This record gives sequence, structure tokens and C-alpha cells, in this order.
Amino acid sequence: MSGPNAEHAAKQEKPFLSPQEFSEHTGLSLSTVRRYLKRGKLPHSQLGGAHCRILIPVDALKMVPPIAPAEAATAIGPPANPPPETPSSETTSLPGPRPWWAQQAGAVQAKEQEK
Repeated sequence: MSGPNAEHAAKQEKPFLSPQEFSEHTGLSLSTVRRYLKRGKLPHSQLGGAHCRILIPVDALKMVPPIAPAEAATAIGPPANPPPETPSSETTSLPGPRPWWAQQAGAVQAKEQEK
């Protein structure tokens, strides 16, 4: 077999995937794949050392169930319990002493009100 069809068949039978390809197949983000690799959750090899290509065996695809794009979008939605709204600084004051600039401003306002 020779020609473009043979090359295409050879690419499909690759025993290893790059982190980018693994990310595309599983639906995980590339940063999640890299985090899994760093923590040892995915088997991989780096034949040339720390700064060379990372190869993930195709069998590792069985370890992570694929995520459909629609499921990933719903999983990212708004949080279940949104944080409470914080009141503005104008309506409430924080405990503790007032800063020097606020003390001076308060003294100036008090003098203006006396007049």
C-alpha cells in the first residue's frame, strides 16, 4: 500500500497521542491533561528528557470517559450558590480606626458645618 490512503491509515493506527490530541479525543482541556500528566494520573513517556515531546499511549483513552461538547458547556455554567452581594463602602463602615486622611476630611467637614 502506498499513497495518501496508506499514510492516512498509518496516522489512525498511531500507538501514542500528543497531549493536544488526547485533549481533543476526550474533551478535556489541554491544561487538565497537562495537570493529569504532572500528577501521574495518565501514563506517558518522554524519551528525550524533561523538555521533549510527551507521548501518551492510545490505551489511556480508556481511562478517561469522553466528554461531549454540550455536556462540557453545561458543566461550566454559573455556580450553584452565587456569592452574596457585598454592600458598597458608602453604606457600611469597616471596624477599626479611621485612616488619617478620613480623619482630616472629617475635621474639615465638621468645621464647615460649624460655620
